[in-house]
Amino acid sequence: MMDCIRTFNSILDTIPRSEKALELSKQAIIKRIASERTTRENIFDAYIDACDHGIDYDINKKIYETVPSLTMDDIVKFEQETMANKPYRYMILGDEKQLDMKALEKIGPIKRLTTEDIFGY
Repeated sequence: MMDCIRTFNSILDTIPRSEKALELSKQAIIKRIASERTTRENIFDAYIDACDHGIDYDINKKIYETVPSLTMDDIVKFEQETMANKPYRYMILGDEKQLDMKALEKIGPIKRLTTEDIFGY
């Protein structure tokens, strides 16, 4: 478990660079937006969702126009400014008897939740 957490932190702190993966991701985003349709019954919901996030324009249009020019340096810069070397919170679901709780306590304080806390029932 601790190896997984260290590896996860390493990925968050230093994003792996892959131009090929970036290009595939950009193509997938463009194709998804190009094939999506906001039907008339969903227009109002899409508008309300955008307003809830402080957006007063068509975010998909902006993404569609911006994604083709994104570079790996843009992604790395974003990752370094917003994610790298920041405190993280983990949610680990499992039987405490099967987890190394002492090792997990070294990461930070542990808050135990019940199934009701998580699922509401």
